[in-house]
Amino acid sequence: MLNFGWIKIIGSTEEFSMEHRFLNGFMFFGSLLGFSSLFFNIVLNLGTSLIFLTATAGSLLLVFYYRSRFHKDYYLTLYLSSIFLLLVLSALWIENAGSDGPIGYVYFALLVFIMLFFKKPYNFIMIFILGLTIISLYIVEAYFPELVTPYPVGANRTMDHLSVFIPVIIIISFFIYNTRQYYNSEKRKAETSDKLKSSFLANMSHEIRTPMNSIIGFSQLLSENPDSATQKKYVDLILESGDSLLTLINEILDISQIEAGQGKLFPKNFQLEQLLADLHVTFEAERIKNKKYDIELILSEPEGIGRKAMYADPYRLKQVLSNLLNNAMKFTDSGEITFGYSLLPGQKLRFFVEDTGIGIASENLEAIFHRFFKLEDDINRLYRGTGLGLAICKQIVEMMGGDLSVQSKLTKGSRFFFDLALYTGLEDMEVKTFQEKTKSYKWKRKKILIAEDEELNFKLFFEIFKSTGVEITRASTGREAIDLFKKKPDFDLLILDLKMPELNGIDAFKEIQKLNSKVPAIAVTAYALQEDKLKCLSVGFNEYLAKPFRKIEFLEIVDKYLK
Repeated sequence: MLNFGWIKIIGSTEEFSMEHRFLNGFMFFGSLLGFSSLFFNIVLNLGTSLIFLTATAGSLLLVFYYRSRFHKDYYLTLYLSSIFLLLVLSALWIENAGSDGPIGYVYFALLVFIMLFFKKPYNFIMIFILGLTIISLYIVEAYFPELVTPYPVGANRTMDHLSVFIPVIIIISFFIYNTRQYYNSEKRKAETSDKLKSSFLANMSHEIRTPMNSIIGFSQLLSENPDSATQKKYVDLILESGDSLLTLINEILDISQIEAGQGKLFPKNFQLEQLLADLHVTFEAERIKNKKYDIELILSEPEGIGRKAMYADPYRLKQVLSNLLNNAMKFTDSGEITFGYSLLPGQKLRFFVEDTGIGIASENLEAIFHRFFKLEDDINRLYRGTGLGLAICKQIVEMMGGDLSVQSKLTKGSRFFFDLALYTGLEDMEVKTFQEKTKSYKWKRKKILIAEDEELNFKLFFEIFKSTGVEITRASTGREAIDLFKKKPDFDLLILDLKMPELNGIDAFKEIQKLNSKVPAIAVTAYALQEDKLKCLSVGFNEYLAKPFRKIEFLEIVDKYLK
């Protein structure tokens, strides 16, 4: 931004903040302005008092520069120089022809100085004082003109104005230029930082999810055919711990992504009742799994208005409601958990999750939305979790234009709710209730090409497909997948990982599409961010599945293309 000479004058970025460096520069150039005015005042013979004032101004600004630059007295310099400048400029106005003189230019420079260096509310106070000072000087000039010293020679006016105007313009131009340079530099740094953060989040997600896929996947296979009740118990514990670890990973990545400014919404048309029906089925299964037999899970929706076609980010909406339902299930042992939405005026919907659980003390109603805050009802009963869930939910709801609120009474239960403008119309649509199926899949004479470089993940695919009769061909790289497809282009389905040696899954799929644009393809990847899904679907993948995945969900998707 600045060459070595300017760095010598205003200091380096290692020594000073941007504001402090600019203050150094302002004091330095201000002293030069004072001494240049002194020179022209002597040449123009404008009077002893005026020469004395400009000499004093230049000298004191030089002292202020020395204190700011070499003794690093930022605030002392800022406030003392401001008081000094107002006093000296008022005297110079009187001694140098008032409004007919060049001091107005210096007042303009002082206004820039205040706007650059004073923060709210002090900048407004200083601007008010500056304006009051100028108005007072005009009043003095209007009603007591004999107090203002005029130019002894009218021809001196032009030279005097130029001697002040040109340095002031140079000073202001210097600060405007360097301010732009500074913020352009900071913008480039921020953009680079955002790219690095995005890359970090994507890589962290991928590298953690890859082994998690094997852990959870093989545990699911073991749980289907355990050798004993003890083994079944142990495998279920592994699955439960794996789910907890995956939740932790998702929450950490979510909060990191949102706070890094990488959190994004991907709105689209979706069927709200379908989303809520899926949640009801999922948490009914959770209720049974966690042996919460004394709880009734209720889905509450308005009646008589047909099916709701919505436009929003269904992934984020489902994430918030799932998190709130998880909390309700965790903190409720008996009674009811009710969730759903109600209609509000202005085409708004109020989503809510209400429970009859332990409730929240009034002093904790705000703290629960802070990161890492956790509820405990006593020292003998601790509830597991990171304390990130509600913080994430609140930030997501705010991204969507709402505000997550809570009403609660200790031991009586809690109600979380938020309002969103999602209502876009009525549309009759069939609501399909998803049920986990235990049916067997038979795909004899069907051929699948699996591109997967991780050995354990391929073994998991092999074990999942072993009982289906499907013929599997494996490629370890994207390039190998293309070569195999060229040799044997009659595959019924492609299953492609995204991150592979030589050629990634997306580029490999693009090349295969040139050979056969109709072959269906599923992206199964440890890249689990929403933008990864959109990228896959935009290039033509029929389905996207993030690792670690559920075997039942995976087989249902495959069955769509092989049955």
